Amino acid sequence: MLRLCGNREDAEDALADALVKAFQSSNQLKDDESFKAWLSIIARRACFKIMNHESLLKVASISDGSWFEDMLSSRNSENAESMALKDCIRTSIARIPPIYREVYVMCEIEDLDLKAVGAKLGLSLPAVKSRLHRAREIARAEFDRSLCIAS
Repeated sequence: MLRLCGNREDAEDALADALVKAFQSSNQLKDDESFKAWLSIIARRACFKIMNHESLLKVASISDGSWFEDMLSSRNSENAESMALKDCIRTSIARIPPIYREVYVMCEIEDLDLKAVGAKLGLSLPAVKSRLHRAREIARAEFDRSLCIAS
């Protein structure tokens, strides 16, 4: 979560949010052995939600007239690190073969349900799950490789 959210505070917020959501929807978990993966998906979505919220706040700050100060302050080293991280993520996703990337983007970026992705692509649920699993493995390996190259 630290790697995805970018900083400890956001990661802690995302973890708390994920745990609450997991507790609230614990009746949906059908297989106890899948708990770790299930919680990981919830946590990942919580990180994306926080990141999207921060993006919206930046847009809102432009409308209230403080955009110039924000623009100047965004040129610090944290912004450079954030930009590098975003580039690593974009590069990692771009390196996923198209057959897997399509499912990955629909599930992880667009937050579509697995069944909806299957219906949209004409795939069975097991095929969607398999492609998503493979895409995650590739994305993780590419992301780790991108980070090693960047550092």
